[in-house]
Amino acid sequence: MGAVEDGFPERLSSLVGIDIRTGSHAPCFERVVIEFAGSGALPGYRVEYRQDPIIDSPRGEPVDVAGDATLVVSAGAWMPNPDGDGYDGPREIVPVNVETILELEQIENFEGMTMWAIGLDRERRFTVETLENPSRLVVDIALD
Repeated sequence: MGAVEDGFPERLSSLVGIDIRTGSHAPCFERVVIEFAGSGALPGYRVEYRQDPIIDSPRGEPVDVAGDATLVVSAGAWMPNPDGDGYDGPREIVPVNVETILELEQIENFEGMTMWAIGLDRERRFTVETLENPSRLVVDIALD
């Protein structure tokens, strides 16, 4: 399964990430949503499977992500920004409302870039889209 990319890493955004959440749309897919706030265009993004070791940037340390497959979501926006605006939740999330998404872990928030590792039970097909009002980056992970 190849990467899905749009304007990454060139398109940096003045938006700031304020939330990351999961949802189940069984029997078809499970969803990860990164929500942004502020003014400006959506950031560029890249979503791809990566093999272990998953590295925390900029520390360079390996990160243990639950599951047998890791989907990494990279976006050209802070989450939160250096002033502390934006996301103030945990960097490691074990969602309880989904079954195939085992963990979300923020592995980068540096120099205007954020990256989240999505630990899955196995590699699955995925699609990526952006939505407005509010601005969101949406990753749908197939259940079949």
